[in-house]
Amino acid sequence: MKLKICNFIKKNPLKALGIGIFLLLFIPVIIAVCMYIPLFSLSKGNVDGWLGFWGSFLGGILGAIGVIFTTYFIIKNNNKNVEDAAKMQDNRERDRHLSVFMLNKNEEAIFALNELNFKVAELLKCFIDITKQSQQIEKISIAESDKLHIANEKYNLLKDKEHSLRLEIMNKVNNLKSKTTYFDNILKKVLEFEGIMNAEKNEILNGIESKNYKYAKTMFDSLKSNYDKWLKEMNDLLIMNNSDLINEIKIPNKD
Repeated sequence: MKLKICNFIKKNPLKALGIGIFLLLFIPVIIAVCMYIPLFSLSKGNVDGWLGFWGSFLGGILGAIGVIFTTYFIIKNNNKNVEDAAKMQDNRERDRHLSVFMLNKNEEAIFALNELNFKVAELLKCFIDITKQSQQIEKISIAESDKLHIANEKYNLLKDKEHSLRLEIMNKVNNLKSKTTYFDNILKKVLEFEGIMNAEKNEILNGIESKNYKYAKTMFDSLKSNYDKWLKEMNDLLIMNNSDLINEIKIPNKD
């Protein structure tokens, strides 16, 4: 019943106010009229005494109702504050768990980048070795067939190694992509790597095979320069991201 009355007041505050004013004005009139009913003349006491009794009685009822409603709204407000605080804490805890998850992914991306860098360094060295071996083959005369055969075998082994390294680099790049999926700006940077490698690595090999070593070196220097620049930017992004995520974990968001 009390809940229905509270809901009515909440939904219809103007009607509730009007009913309250009406009762405050109407009840004294009813009491005054009842004082003239012969039934009340049978009871002891005078008019002033009865008016005092009804005033105290009704005043006590109104006071009790006021206390009940005040207590109800205080409890309701406290419950709401507790629920809001619980939701806020839950949201903060979720944000913290998300930040920890993202931090782990970022650290995995740093590790994946280091693995990729190691393989790229191997590939760049392999290009240099292939170039040197190709130049060495040119210096061997056809008459030195055994020596030429050994040199060609070594050259082919280096080409196989280069091909194997390229496949490994592709796997490392895909691994790095998977680790940076949650970071749009870093993932976009990872995708640039494929463009850097694909644009110039084939040109380096074409230059070596056509004995145009000057062109091959130019393309090699270009590849290394672009890669070094890309690597620095990637490291800066990952380190900055790492720092931001650590701060989010240490300092909860204040709403």
